[in-house]
Amino acid sequence: MTTTVTSITLPLYLQKFIIKLLCRHINSNNKLIEPLNVFIDYRDNEDEIKRLILTIALVSKDWFKSLSNYLNVAVDFNFLEKEKDNQYTIFKEENIKILKIHYDHEKKYFYKMVPRIKKNLEEIENNNNNNNNNKNNNENNENNNSLIDNEEENKKYIEKEISLEYVNKRIENLSKNGIFKKLIFRNINTHQNIEIIDQLFECEATDEGLQVLEFELNEDTTMERINHYKKKIKKVFSIIINECLNEELIVDVFKNWSKDLNQFYIISCSITPFPIFQILAGIGKITSFTSDFLNDSSNSINNNNNNSLINKPYKTGRNYLSNIQFFEIYGMEITFEELEVLITPTITPKLRHLSINMCFEKLMYFLATEEERVKLNIPKCNCCSLLNEQFGYDPQDQKDFDTHWEIISNLFKNNRTLNTLDLGHECTDAGELMSWTDTFPTSFIERVGALVSSIPNLSRFIMMGANCPQIFHEIAKQNKSIVHFESGILSGLTDHSNYALSLETLIENNPHIESFNFSKFCFSLENGGYAYKKISVFNFPKK
Repeated sequence: MTTTVTSITLPLYLQKFIIKLLCRHINSNNKLIEPLNVFIDYRDNEDEIKRLILTIALVSKDWFKSLSNYLNVAVDFNFLEKEKDNQYTIFKEENIKILKIHYDHEKKYFYKMVPRIKKNLEEIENNNNNNNNNKNNNENNENNNSLIDNEEENKKYIEKEISLEYVNKRIENLSKNGIFKKLIFRNINTHQNIEIIDQLFECEATDEGLQVLEFELNEDTTMERINHYKKKIKKVFSIIINECLNEELIVDVFKNWSKDLNQFYIISCSITPFPIFQILAGIGKITSFTSDFLNDSSNSINNNNNNSLINKPYKTGRNYLSNIQFFEIYGMEITFEELEVLITPTITPKLRHLSINMCFEKLMYFLATEEERVKLNIPKCNCCSLLNEQFGYDPQDQKDFDTHWEIISNLFKNNRTLNTLDLGHECTDAGELMSWTDTFPTSFIERVGALVSSIPNLSRFIMMGANCPQIFHEIAKQNKSIVHFESGILSGLTDHSNYALSLETLIENNPHIESFNFSKFCFSLENGGYAYKKISVFNFPKK
């Protein structure tokens, strides 16, 4: 007996409708300059979209044609020029409304990612012979370098430079199609002014429709520069504050671009002379500048006597942090007051990723019992982390600490958007080196573990600079929904084999854990200065 399989062919109009929906999804993803899911790498997300495009295109000639008609967001000039034969090209110049390009400020070039071509056998043999000839050279350095080189070798893609002349020629041609209105500029490693955008071919997309990934405020930033770029840049995705302590500049940038801001970074800003987060959230103290700024009618301040506001609490009705999903703060110890602002749901209702630094030695001292302090000889730290005397607190007052610890514990417990928490050690007195040994107070382990475990939707926890694997054991015991972990310490501070052995036990006893990465950081001399090198020590699952 034979079985007859009946195939059903959807009407062509319905097929086109399905393709149109898929193209809407592809166009939306091609516009992204960071993935929506924090656990998906930007380039991995890009790969998924490329595979989807290829899958649709290969179904049939009609699907290929419909796909080509509906795709209107190009990436790194992945389309042929109109004059060329583009009959079998998915992306066509005449259909492009939005273009996304990539730029690295540090390397000073535009680029696109191309697949890494594996070395052929002859090249591998030649390299092996060269390595054997140099085998007697400094073996320790070779071992460390090989770990770093292996990371480079394992990359699936490499950067291919695109010249400025080529970029401008393609933008000029694209501007002639009549529908090209937006240029998305995914710039990385900003560190300097973004004057490169002034060298782009002038058209509607580069003069009025420019969207950028990063805009950095540093010690060289001026209001003149900001006003210049406010005219050209329509949207900014990330604000980076790098040693910029000018309150006026910071507030003005957030006032102009906060609607589309998604990420907020602070780099090397050890001591802020004003409560930056409170001011941006609209709950800080007014200074002489801020009172003038808030007198602007666009800030919804209903007070005719501007002078009466100076140095009094205000509420502007303008919370510039409401759209921020990613906070990353480096080189600056967080205070309790600042942390309370960042994790208050009414202020940061979209917060998903929080990376902050604090003094772990100070935290350990306050969380330990008096008996543990004496037994383990736990020192006091007078740094400005957590309790800052600039804000009227005694840095050694246990009562102040307990009050704030209870507040942040309740805020974390009721925060339902946060899915990644990254804690790092930072201390203005001791720097990044910690004085403690391998023995930690039980109270410290249990209370930190309880706080992290209480966050309802947390799925990733990172702790850098603390030689304390016991905290991860405590968290794994209390909360099975936290499945991704990462840890790192400076090289030479502990026995890495013992640390790794403890993590192996952790993985064995907690099958719910999906990943755990443990790295050591060492200093290396690069370009006349010292730089960090990250070397993997323990990876689960193994790569």
